[in-house]
Amino acid sequence: MKKDLLHTPEGVRDIYSTECVEKKIIENKLHDVCRLYGYNDIQTPSIEYFDVFSKERGSVPSNEMFKLFDRYGNTLVLRPDMTPSIARAAAKYFEDHILPIKLCYVSNTFINVSKYYQGRLKENTVIGAELIDDASIDADYEIICMVIDCMKNAGLTEFQVELGNVAYYNGLLKDAGIKGDTYEELLNLINEKNYIGVEEILTNLNIDKNTAKVLLELPQLFGQAEVLDKARSLTNIPECIEAVDRLTNLYELLKINGYDKYVSFDLGELSNHTYYTGIIFHAFTFGTGEPIASGGRYDKLLGQFFSERDMALLLDLASYSIVEESNVAQHYPDYAYNHPLYSSGMKIYSDASVSDFFKSITKDKSTGFLNEWNAKRNRRERIYISYDSTNKNCQAGEIELAEFGHAKTDIGSAIINYSVGYDLKNKEPLFYEAYPGSINDVSQLRTMLGKITGYGYKKIGFILDRGYFSRGNIRYLDECGYSFVIMAKGMSSFISDLILENKGTFENKRSCDMNAYGVYGKTVQRTLFEGDEKKRYIHIYHSISKDADEREHFENALRERTALLMSHQNETVEFGSAYEKYFYLHYDKDGVFLYPEEKTTVTEREISLCGYFVIITSERMTAKEALHLYKSRDVSEKLFASDKSFLGNKSMRSHTNEGVEGRIFTQFIALIIRNKIYTALQEENEKLEKKQNYMTVPAAIRELEKIEMTRQTDNVYRLDHAVTAKQKKILEAFGMNEGNITYRAGEISNTLKKSNIQKERR
Repeated sequence: MKKDLLHTPEGVRDIYSTECVEKKIIENKLHDVCRLYGYNDIQTPSIEYFDVFSKERGSVPSNEMFKLFDRYGNTLVLRPDMTPSIARAAAKYFEDHILPIKLCYVSNTFINVSKYYQGRLKENTVIGAELIDDASIDADYEIICMVIDCMKNAGLTEFQVELGNVAYYNGLLKDAGIKGDTYEELLNLINEKNYIGVEEILTNLNIDKNTAKVLLELPQLFGQAEVLDKARSLTNIPECIEAVDRLTNLYELLKINGYDKYVSFDLGELSNHTYYTGIIFHAFTFGTGEPIASGGRYDKLLGQFFSERDMALLLDLASYSIVEESNVAQHYPDYAYNHPLYSSGMKIYSDASVSDFFKSITKDKSTGFLNEWNAKRNRRERIYISYDSTNKNCQAGEIELAEFGHAKTDIGSAIINYSVGYDLKNKEPLFYEAYPGSINDVSQLRTMLGKITGYGYKKIGFILDRGYFSRGNIRYLDECGYSFVIMAKGMSSFISDLILENKGTFENKRSCDMNAYGVYGKTVQRTLFEGDEKKRYIHIYHSISKDADEREHFENALRERTALLMSHQNETVEFGSAYEKYFYLHYDKDGVFLYPEEKTTVTEREISLCGYFVIITSERMTAKEALHLYKSRDVSEKLFASDKSFLGNKSMRSHTNEGVEGRIFTQFIALIIRNKIYTALQEENEKLEKKQNYMTVPAAIRELEKIEMTRQTDNVYRLDHAVTAKQKKILEAFGMNEGNITYRAGEISNTLKKSNIQKERR
């Protein structure tokens, strides 16, 4: 027996002498690269709870883990995989940190495999790095570059890093409706390049023929960059196309610094770690059958460790603000009693709990969300951002942001200013800003322009209303390298002179007709002010309907002013600049008002400008293109213009700075959701022969609110009546029908029954 104790168990071994020294040297070289990339060390325990590596988290299979029990009967495991362990630690310790987070480690993992080959043991030393909460393509680029630099620093000269994207496979299987055991079985077969095995499974599945064909092709989709073109041509599934585009964009980045020579592609290269959701990689060199490095993107793993309660309550509060158009916490329980909830068991939280929740949303959390929200986009594509601002009165508490400024309602009250940036190309809000009430919108614009660089956008254009048209703002936009589209009617004599200079040159030309907008337009090039080094594209428009309306309005206003002036004849009275602009005001030597005399030159010039407006762009485009871009701003304006669509109510009621931050963040989430609803309704309305007035967000919600459930004597909730024709049409906008409502009603009824909620719900 003593002799047996001199040996190690199967699958583990001692490392000593020269081999141990060499191992440490390699470890240090790899670790040095991680540190140079800005990664900080972390060490997690070798023993973790079994659930950290559960099947739901896509880690190592249960039968490959070394299990043990603590004194309380909890199942523990020797750590089989580092990534879930790091995610667990990050969720616990770094939730309130400024993101992203960079961590690296040198640790051992333990896998209880029954057989091992080519040096694969049950205990292995792994060196790795985790870039947490950065969804950008730049993060993918950084990780791949770091892997290549690690290979080179270790002394390797001939190696390849194979890139794939799990999202391509997932997109195919989602389209085919394949999940569960079949998902994993196919994954393993494709990974093994087992064409016959894949074909056998697909033969027994009732799926789209083209999707089946692509799945059969997957094991063979490997090689150089041209394989990406082939992968793209095989399917039109959006998730798959997006996955290929991600790889293509990554490859273009790698080419910049010559890293592309170390890279190849394999769309059939998947991973047994099913927590991967995007780009994955495996590194190979000569003399090894197994990868010497591997990894990939996991976008959902970290969220598994955060509070489901908080995420559910956030969605419930956002829904509340959209449906009820309110942000008052004490009214939330009333809403909750009458609406389905995301919270577990449809639990209803008190107004005190809601207030505490708002306070828990720190600046770091909201900033982290905005960073991640913007990181998910292709920040190298050209986008145009609509930027809008407004304010809210603040009626309670000592709030730092609440200062006196230019209030839009209840003038004289302290206010909080906020603004929203809206991506017109992808039809989504990008970010929001809350800032002191004393800061005016124009000043904040420059601050925002500086901050947006931090989100990583490269090609940005801004669409701004006339309030932002100034020499200083245009110069600043130029300095930042941003293009712009700005409405400029009436902002300067230069604009009106330009209109009059071109008047009569385009208003009747069919080539200048923009029938869709009911206007005529032309484009000229000019510098805007002295010292302007760039010629801008100035687009001049005329609308016959606007001409008539504006002229009528001006004539009526002029008559009213004339009448008022005449009513004060022979009185000692003074009039303001609004009257002096259009009239010579005659007084006697004692200062008594005698009579007005119209300044006909001024009024005639004003009348001649009726119906005209100007848009200025920094980039070359036609008048039609410029107008289309500016009109696309209508979506964000309609979303933002309603006082109740962003923050609900006219005032903000909060007693703490933390509470204000939490409310504003929650309402931004509501804005994102509301925008999705708005876009879906608009797209569906465009399909109809006749546009319907109930296909707006408020009208659609009012209509859907009529769908009610009542509890009957058997304690089962059932729909009170059938779904109406209007409601069916609204539901179609979201890919739903009456069957979905009936099914959802059944689910709600079961949930309420299980939760023993006895109060009647709608």
